Amino acid sequence: MELMVSYQKAKELSKEEIGNKAYNLLQLYPQFLIPKGIIIPVKAAQYIKKTIDKEILQEKLESAVEDIKAVAFSVRSSTTCEDSRNYSFAGQFLTKCGVSYTELADACMEVISSPEKAKVQRYADYAGQHAVADIAILIQEMLPCDVSGIMFTKNPVSQEKGEIIIEAIFGTGEYIVSGIVNPDHIEAAKGKKRYNYTRGNQEKGLFLRGSKLEERVVMNTEPVLQKYQIFELMQQGIQIERFFGVPQDIEWGIVKNEIYILQTRPITT
Repeated sequence: MELMVSYQKAKELSKEEIGNKAYNLLQLYPQFLIPKGIIIPVKAAQYIKKTIDKEILQEKLESAVEDIKAVAFSVRSSTTCEDSRNYSFAGQFLTKCGVSYTELADACMEVISSPEKAKVQRYADYAGQHAVADIAILIQEMLPCDVSGIMFTKNPVSQEKGEIIIEAIFGTGEYIVSGIVNPDHIEAAKGKKRYNYTRGNQEKGLFLRGSKLEERVVMNTEPVLQKYQIFELMQQGIQIERFFGVPQDIEWGIVKNEIYILQTRPITT
C-alpha cells in the first residue's frame, strides 16, 4: 500500500478513495493552478492511524514532500461526506496551516483524528451522515498569498445564477473564511464586464513569513483587487462552474499575479 501518492496517481482514484475535497480539486489539475502537494488516501490514513509510529511517519512524509520545495505546508481533511452537493461540512474538520517540515506528522495525526470531535459528530447527525471515519489527507504547499478570497458562481443569497460574488482580502484566506475581517465585496454580472465594488475595512491580515503565519496591520488605502484580476477570477469561476455543471463555492489565492484555486465545492445554501 502506498501511504502517499502524487497528484498524477491520485487523479486515477475515486472520491471514495481520496475524499471529495481532493477529488474536486484534482479535476481541475493541471488546467488550473493549484498548490503543489501529495495525498494520503483513505485506506492509507486508516492504516497510519492504527499502525504507523509517528517518527516513521515523519520520515516518510519528509521524503514524500522533498520535491515540492515548500517553506510551509497546509494539512487538510478530504472526506467522503464534506464538499458534497447537499452538505459542505465547512469548518467541521481540522485544517492545519503554516506547518513546517518537522511538524508534518503531528499535523497529519491531528487531522486524521478530527472526525472524532464532538462538533463533527453533531453536524454529521444533522446531515444524516452517521459514519464520517473515511478521511483522506491533502498536504499542500502553503502559498504566500498577496491576496485571497472566496467566489460564488451564483448569488448565494438571492440565488441569482447570472451573478458572481467575490470577496477578497490582503494576505492568506484564514481571516475571510473565519469572518474575522470585513472583506472587499464585488457583485458582477456573469459574462459581462460590469460589477459593483464595495470596499471593506480590513485592518489586519495573516501573511506567511518563513514557515509560520504572521498577523500584520493592513493599510486599507486601495482596493484589494484590480479590474483585470476581477475579470480573470470571473472567467475562471465560469469555467469551473461549466466543468462541474453546478454553481461553485471557490476559495482562491493570488501569488505574484497568478491565481491559484485552493478549493471548490458545490454551493449548498
